[in-house]
Amino acid sequence: MKTTAVSLSLAFAALACSSSFSPPTGFPFAAISGVCQGTAIELAGKAIKQGDGEPSYPFVRVMIFVPNRNVRAGTWVAPSDSAIAYWVTGPNQSVTGSGSLTIRFRNDAQPVLGDVDLQFPSQQITGAFRAPWIARYVTCV
Repeated sequence: MKTTAVSLSLAFAALACSSSFSPPTGFPFAAISGVCQGTAIELAGKAIKQGDGEPSYPFVRVMIFVPNRNVRAGTWVAPSDSAIAYWVTGPNQSVTGSGSLTIRFRNDAQPVLGDVDLQFPSQQITGAFRAPWIARYVTCV
C-alpha cells in the first residue's frame, strides 16, 4: 500500500513537471488556502505568496464550500451549493462564472494538482493548475 502511494505521488509529480502541464493562458500561478469555513483556489498572473491578501488583479477564485482538511480529489461544478467561481477585476469588483474545477491529486505536503474549465462573461479559463497550500489572512463576515 505504501509503495502504491509513493508511486502515485511520483507519477503525479512527473505529470505536473512534464511539458504536458498547461496552465490557463495568463494565469500561470495558483494557490490553495482555507478561507472562511471553506477552501479557495486562486489562479493569477503573478505569484501568490504566503500571508498575502488578494492576488494581483485580475484573478480567478473558486470557492469550494468544504473545509480545507476535508477537500479530496473530485470535481466541483460552479455555480452550485458546493462551489462558486469568481472573475475578480478589482477591490469589490467580480462576476460569477460557470464550469468546473477538478482536483486530481491532493496531499498536505505537496501542491494540489487539478484542472479548470470556467466560463465568464468576458472569457473562458481552461487549463491545469499546481497550487501550493498557503496561509491567508482575510476577514470573514
